[in-house]
Amino acid sequence: MDNDLHNKITATINSLSEYEIISSEDLIILLEKEGMSSIIALDISLFLPIVFCKKMLPDVKFPEYYIQVEKSGTRIKHRFEDNNLYNIIDAQTQTYFNNNPDSEVILRIASLSAEFQAINKLLLDGGNLNDVRLTETMIIK
Repeated sequence: MDNDLHNKITATINSLSEYEIISSEDLIILLEKEGMSSIIALDISLFLPIVFCKKMLPDVKFPEYYIQVEKSGTRIKHRFEDNNLYNIIDAQTQTYFNNNPDSEVILRIASLSAEFQAINKLLLDGGNLNDVRLTETMIIK
């Protein structure tokens, strides 16, 4: 399953070079077309942009944890690195970044993350990357 997931994530990243604009919903549809379940597609659509943002902005200190909010309202703190799917996405993204990545694709994917949106707003408002202080991402399940 992991090898299949690695291949599908790589195929998805490569497919994104064909789009000029993409939304999170478009990404989920593309992932489902790659044969992923809606649950896996949703998780990838959450983690892939975060990983791209982290790789794009390596000097920014990103939180090590995210908070998963369950339907019941319970909040559970998780380390990104303890999530197998996140690690697969990270590995495939690193491979992409190591092989002459397309800067437009990087920006297209990273810009889907809340982290990118917050950093971009800060920069547009006159701040600089040294001012960035990100809080833990909240993922509602």
